[in-house]
Amino acid sequence: GGSSAPPRAPGARFDAEVAPMTELAERARMLRARVADARGSVVTERGVEHLHAMERELRQVVEAMRDMPKDLPQKIAAAKKDISKGEKKIEKLREALFAGEKKLEWERGVAGKAEKVRREERDMQAKVELARARSDAVADVLGENPPKRRALGPLTEGLDLAGRVE
Repeated sequence: GGSSAPPRAPGARFDAEVAPMTELAERARMLRARVADARGSVVTERGVEHLHAMERELRQVVEAMRDMPKDLPQKIAAAKKDISKGEKKIEKLREALFAGEKKLEWERGVAGKAEKVRREERDMQAKVELARARSDAVADVLGENPPKRRALGPLTEGLDLAGRVE
């Protein structure tokens, strides 16, 4: 059909509390009109089935209107209050989440900087060890190192004390 909101009567106050009842009443009115139209032009078997389906739907709408509790407006108002509370909670959670994400971003930044410093430290350590190994190798070649300090690592392997490659 048309729009989901029923047309407002001129000057009538349209309240959200009565919206469900108004919508049901509008649906019933439309269905009644459609049933009346269909009755006038029932020719095919499918048309008859369609008519019966609409009549069943109309009955359900009428039942729903009859079964509607009398305290519906209060229930709707309470539900609205709950929804409003829920929305406020969601807003608070969103703010907390946003703050958390900012903090996490900051922590990631700090962690990234710390990792960079650690990486630079490891690189420096490796350079120091390399320099030490080279100086040890040179000292070995020159015979300046006492034998116990000789570290035959990957840098000095293959070198004899005279500096020749074995």
